[in-house]
Amino acid sequence: MRWQRLFEDFESRWAAQRQRGIEEDAAEESRLIAARTTMTELLGAHQGAALRLMTASGRTVAGVLESVGADWVLVLQRGEEHLIPIRAITWWEPASPPRRGASGGALRFTTALRALAAHREPVRLLSLRGAEEVECEGVIERVGADHLILRLSAEPHGVTGPGRGRRIYPFRAIAALAVPARGTEADGR
Repeated sequence: MRWQRLFEDFESRWAAQRQRGIEEDAAEESRLIAARTTMTELLGAHQGAALRLMTASGRTVAGVLESVGADWVLVLQRGEEHLIPIRAITWWEPASPPRRGASGGALRFTTALRALAAHREPVRLLSLRGAEEVECEGVIERVGADHLILRLSAEPHGVTGPGRGRRIYPFRAIAALAVPARGTEADGR
């Protein structure tokens, strides 16, 4: 009998130690996964869900996360789609837990801008000037490696001479681009 109790005690301790080891391994694996997760991947896990974010210019955008590219997000907010470079996101808050297995897309910010330029979509560009946001409207005429050329919808007051009506924006100065969403009254469909 004494040996039986000794063996049972030993098996019980061994099982408890093995369970602790499994739990510690799982916790470590979870920490490693979190440490390797990029913000793009985390945003991708929230695609299709509601969120709220702030751009570097201080503008809050709240809506549905429609798409996630390699370095940008597209958020639908009250009839407008906001194309926002990930580097211009100051913070964001998801409205729901992440979905498993989702990640960001491969398309780059320049690809999204070139699509807007090819379709001659009118945009509202929100740019950064220090801590201040500057807004202007126009059509993207050309997209370079690190900039875009915007043909302005209206001539700025007092602007004359060659190149008037066009502005060149380095990507680092763009906080967001807003486009009327398809199928809304804003685009006449």
